[in-house]
Amino acid sequence: MGAWVRRKWLAVAVASSLALSLAPLPATADSAPQVLDAEYTGLVRVNDLVSLSGVALDLVEGVEIDSRPADFFIIDEDELSVRIPKGIQPGDVLVSLTGEFGEKQYQNLFEVSSVTALEESRVTIGTFQGYAAVYTKNFKGRTLRIRIEDRDRLIPRLDSNYTQNLTKVGTGRLVTVRVYLDSELVKSQELLIQ
Repeated sequence: MGAWVRRKWLAVAVASSLALSLAPLPATADSAPQVLDAEYTGLVRVNDLVSLSGVALDLVEGVEIDSRPADFFIIDEDELSVRIPKGIQPGDVLVSLTGEFGEKQYQNLFEVSSVTALEESRVTIGTFQGYAAVYTKNFKGRTLRIRIEDRDRLIPRLDSNYTQNLTKVGTGRLVTVRVYLDSELVKSQELLIQ
Protein backbone atom coordinates (compact mmCIF):
# COMPACT_ATOMS: atom_id res chain seq x y z
CA MET A 1 0.00 0.00 0.00
CA GLY A 2 1.45 3.40 -0.98
CA ALA A 3 2.24 6.09 1.61
CA TRP A 4 -0.51 8.37 0.25
CA VAL A 5 -3.15 5.61 0.49
CA ARG A 6 -2.04 4.71 4.04
CA ARG A 7 -2.26 8.36 5.15
CA LYS A 8 -5.73 8.73 3.60
CA TRP A 9 -6.94 5.47 5.22
CA LEU A 10 -5.52 6.61 8.59
CA ALA A 11 -7.24 10.03 8.27
CA VAL A 12 -10.60 8.36 7.51
CA ALA A 13 -10.18 5.96 10.46
CA VAL A 14 -9.35 8.83 12.86
CA ALA A 15 -12.28 10.96 11.57
CA SER A 16 -14.69 8.03 11.96
CA SER A 17 -13.43 7.38 15.47
CA LEU A 18 -13.92 11.05 16.43
CA ALA A 19 -17.44 11.10 14.97
CA LEU A 20 -18.39 8.03 16.99
CA SER A 21 -16.98 9.47 20.20
CA LEU A 22 -18.91 12.75 19.73
CA ALA A 23 -22.27 11.08 19.09
CA PRO A 24 -24.63 11.19 22.10
CA LEU A 25 -24.82 7.98 24.03
CA PRO A 26 -28.25 6.39 24.37
CA ALA A 27 -29.77 6.41 27.84
CA THR A 28 -28.92 3.30 29.81
CA ALA A 29 -30.32 1.87 32.99
CA ASP A 30 -27.48 3.63 34.82
CA SER A 31 -28.45 7.04 33.35
CA ALA A 32 -32.18 6.65 33.98
CA PRO A 33 -33.69 9.06 36.50
CA GLN A 34 -33.91 7.97 40.09
CA VAL A 35 -36.09 9.66 42.70
CA LEU A 36 -34.60 9.63 46.18
CA ASP A 37 -36.96 11.92 48.11
CA ALA A 38 -40.16 14.00 47.90
CA GLU A 39 -40.44 17.39 49.62
CA TYR A 40 -43.67 19.27 50.32
CA THR A 41 -45.14 21.55 52.95
CA GLY A 42 -48.05 20.28 55.03
CA LEU A 43 -50.72 18.12 53.46
CA VAL A 44 -50.43 17.33 49.73
CA ARG A 45 -53.58 18.48 47.94
CA VAL A 46 -54.81 18.85 44.37
CA ASN A 47 -52.90 21.63 42.55
CA ASP A 48 -50.03 21.59 45.11
CA LEU A 49 -46.42 21.33 43.96
CA VAL A 50 -44.29 18.45 45.21
CA SER A 51 -40.52 18.66 44.75
CA LEU A 52 -38.84 15.40 43.76
CA SER A 53 -35.08 15.13 44.30
CA GLY A 54 -32.75 12.50 42.92
CA VAL A 55 -30.41 11.99 39.97
CA ALA A 56 -30.76 12.48 36.19
CA LEU A 57 -34.21 14.07 36.60
CA ASP A 58 -33.47 16.37 33.64
CA LEU A 59 -34.07 13.31 31.39
CA VAL A 60 -37.76 13.18 32.35
CA GLU A 61 -40.13 13.93 29.46
CA GLY A 62 -43.44 13.08 31.13
CA VAL A 63 -44.94 12.59 34.60
CA GLU A 64 -48.14 10.82 35.61
CA ILE A 65 -49.68 10.51 39.05
CA ASP A 66 -52.04 7.55 39.38
CA SER A 67 -52.16 7.38 35.55
CA ARG A 68 -53.17 11.06 35.23
CA PRO A 69 -50.82 13.41 33.31
CA ALA A 70 -49.24 15.96 35.65
CA ASP A 71 -47.60 19.30 34.88
CA PHE A 72 -43.95 19.29 35.90
CA PHE A 73 -41.03 21.71 35.94
CA ILE A 74 -37.40 20.59 35.71
CA ILE A 75 -35.35 22.66 38.15
CA ASP A 76 -32.02 20.96 37.38
CA GLU A 77 -30.64 17.46 36.96
CA ASP A 78 -31.25 16.74 40.66
CA GLU A 79 -34.74 18.24 41.14
CA LEU A 80 -38.11 18.59 39.48
CA SER A 81 -41.46 19.87 40.72
CA VAL A 82 -44.74 18.10 39.98
CA ARG A 83 -48.22 19.66 40.24
CA ILE A 84 -50.89 17.31 41.65
CA PRO A 85 -53.58 16.99 38.93
CA LYS A 86 -57.33 17.11 39.52
CA GLY A 87 -59.15 13.83 39.99
CA ILE A 88 -56.53 12.18 42.21
CA GLN A 89 -58.05 10.10 44.98
CA PRO A 90 -56.83 10.48 48.57
CA GLY A 91 -54.06 8.18 49.77
CA ASP A 92 -50.72 6.88 48.55
CA VAL A 93 -50.11 7.62 44.85
CA LEU A 94 -48.10 6.00 42.06
CA VAL A 95 -45.69 8.43 40.37
CA SER A 96 -44.53 7.45 36.86
CA LEU A 97 -41.64 9.15 35.05
CA THR A 98 -41.22 8.58 31.32
CA GLY A 99 -38.61 9.46 28.70
CA GLU A 100 -36.09 7.82 26.37
CA PHE A 101 -35.09 5.65 29.33
CA GLY A 102 -38.56 4.05 29.32
CA GLU A 103 -40.72 4.27 32.44
CA LYS A 104 -39.78 4.39 36.13
CA GLN A 105 -42.49 4.07 38.80
CA TYR A 106 -42.41 5.09 42.46
CA GLN A 107 -44.87 4.23 45.22
CA ASN A 108 -44.89 5.58 48.80
CA LEU A 109 -43.28 8.95 47.98
CA PHE A 110 -46.21 10.91 49.43
CA GLU A 111 -49.94 10.72 50.12
CA VAL A 112 -52.61 13.05 48.78
CA SER A 113 -55.04 14.31 51.43
CA SER A 114 -58.82 14.42 51.03
CA VAL A 115 -59.65 16.41 47.91
CA THR A 116 -63.44 16.54 47.84
CA ALA A 117 -63.78 20.17 48.91
CA LEU A 118 -60.47 21.22 47.38
CA GLU A 119 -61.59 20.40 43.85
CA GLU A 120 -64.24 23.09 44.38
CA SER A 121 -61.61 25.60 45.58
CA ARG A 122 -61.17 28.77 43.64
CA VAL A 123 -59.60 32.21 43.58
CA THR A 124 -61.48 35.00 41.81
CA ILE A 125 -60.05 38.45 41.07
CA GLY A 126 -62.35 41.40 40.28
CA THR A 127 -62.85 45.12 40.74
CA PHE A 128 -65.37 47.11 42.76
CA GLN A 129 -65.68 50.92 43.25
CA GLY A 130 -61.93 51.65 43.03
CA TYR A 131 -60.90 48.45 44.83
CA ALA A 132 -59.18 45.29 43.64
CA ALA A 133 -61.23 42.42 45.02
CA VAL A 134 -59.88 38.94 45.69
CA TYR A 135 -62.31 36.21 46.68
CA THR A 136 -61.23 32.76 47.88
CA LYS A 137 -63.25 29.59 48.41
CA ASN A 138 -62.23 26.51 50.41
CA PHE A 139 -58.74 27.57 51.50
CA LYS A 140 -59.38 27.80 55.24
CA GLY A 141 -56.19 27.60 57.31
CA ARG A 142 -53.85 28.56 54.46
CA THR A 143 -51.72 31.71 54.14
CA LEU A 144 -52.93 34.25 51.57
CA ARG A 145 -50.74 36.98 50.08
CA ILE A 146 -52.09 39.49 47.56
CA ARG A 147 -49.58 41.53 45.55
CA ILE A 148 -50.86 44.54 43.60
CA GLU A 149 -48.00 46.16 41.70
CA ASP A 150 -45.41 46.76 44.45
CA ARG A 151 -47.79 46.51 47.44
CA ASP A 152 -48.35 43.33 49.44
CA ARG A 153 -51.20 42.33 51.70
CA LEU A 154 -50.74 39.27 53.91
CA ILE A 155 -53.40 37.24 55.69
CA PRO A 156 -51.36 34.73 57.76
CA ARG A 157 -54.21 32.25 58.19
CA LEU A 158 -57.55 32.30 56.37
CA ASP A 159 -60.21 31.87 59.05
CA SER A 160 -63.12 30.70 56.92
CA ASN A 161 -63.92 28.78 53.75
CA TYR A 162 -65.02 31.95 51.96
CA THR A 163 -63.10 35.23 52.10
CA GLN A 164 -63.41 38.63 50.47
CA ASN A 165 -60.35 40.92 50.43
CA LEU A 166 -60.60 44.49 49.13
CA THR A 167 -57.56 46.67 48.44
CA LYS A 168 -58.03 50.37 47.56
CA VAL A 169 -56.29 51.15 44.26
CA GLY A 170 -58.21 54.03 42.59
CA THR A 171 -60.41 53.95 39.50
CA GLY A 172 -58.99 53.97 35.98
CA ARG A 173 -55.70 52.29 36.91
CA LEU A 174 -54.40 49.21 35.09
CA VAL A 175 -52.70 46.92 37.63
CA THR A 176 -51.47 43.35 37.88
CA VAL A 177 -52.91 41.38 40.80
CA ARG A 178 -51.02 38.29 41.96
CA VAL A 179 -52.46 35.87 44.50
CA TYR A 180 -50.27 33.48 46.50
CA LEU A 181 -51.42 30.62 48.73
CA ASP A 182 -48.77 29.28 51.11
CA SER A 183 -46.10 31.24 49.12
CA GLU A 184 -47.11 29.63 45.80
CA LEU A 185 -48.44 31.82 42.98
CA VAL A 186 -51.92 30.49 42.13
CA LYS A 187 -53.37 33.29 40.02
CA SER A 188 -52.16 36.42 38.20
CA GLN A 189 -54.45 38.81 36.35
CA GLU A 190 -54.14 42.25 34.76
CA LEU A 191 -57.08 44.37 35.87
CA LEU A 192 -58.47 47.79 34.94
CA ILE A 193 -59.86 49.12 38.20
CA GLN A 194 -63.48 50.28 37.83
